[in-house]
Amino acid sequence: MESFEEQQLVSTDSEPIVFFPELYIRSRSAVSRVVAGEMLVLPMTCKIGESAGSYSLNETATTIWEALEKPRSIREICDLIEHRYEISMEKPEEEDVELFVREMCSLGLVNVAIDPQKTTDLRLEADGNCG
Repeated sequence: MESFEEQQLVSTDSEPIVFFPELYIRSRSAVSRVVAGEMLVLPMTCKIGESAGSYSLNETATTIWEALEKPRSIREICDLIEHRYEISMEKPEEEDVELFVREMCSLGLVNVAIDPQKTTDLRLEADGNCG
């Protein structure tokens, strides 16, 4: 069975269509610092007078946040977690990672990297909405 990264469909013009997993990267509109042993993330996309607050990340969330310094797929993030914590992740845990990353996207803390070939230093600006 082919992995997700290798799945292809054949289009009507006989050229295969290859689907690549989405890559995620931290938003430029968020800053983070470790304070008293905790990772704090602050969105910086608010207009004057608005407050988005800050987010305190646990150890696993911090691992994900640090991994998103460069573009990564959900599978790559899961591989990092497995390696760091010497565990084997099953489908429910992988879905939890995906849910967490998508939630970070909805908060404007993480973006989807558009072109995997050009994302070495790509960070998209968030849409300016506050949590």
